[in-house]
Amino acid sequence: MAVERVARFRDLLADGPAEVTLKLQFSVSPMGPAQAVGRLGGSVPQTCQRCLQTVMLELDQPFRFALVDSDRAEGKLPEDMDRLRLDENGRISLSELIEDELILSLPQIPWHPAGQCDGQVASMLDGLKSPVEETETRRPFSGLDALLKNDKPESD
Repeated sequence: MAVERVARFRDLLADGPAEVTLKLQFSVSPMGPAQAVGRLGGSVPQTCQRCLQTVMLELDQPFRFALVDSDRAEGKLPEDMDRLRLDENGRISLSELIEDELILSLPQIPWHPAGQCDGQVASMLDGLKSPVEETETRRPFSGLDALLKNDKPESD
């Protein structure tokens, strides 16, 4: 599939070769609504948020939708099944469906696996210590116990 044809998805990718495959099957059952079942796969470039270099991500995203045309039909579906609402003519936009699923298959924050980042930014970040490790725990009331013991009157 040509990634250039899905503009919103292409805008989320880094420069480089991208390959996406799509398998899609429709089925109709007398016991339930029509379904669209498929799987997206491929390899796409994104910018690693640790080192700001290109990272190739492998996509493997299955999906399954029930095609519904009314609220009544939608209410009869199992909770774990995704719904896809047909328009007033009983149609769906395959290009929008595919593009949405491609976008959802991308990670929110892309990065290389630990230890595989290249570049100066990653090496600088690896050398920094966590601010939590450097600060000591402040206990402002730690001496209060000793003061209270000294202020107690002695009983005779």
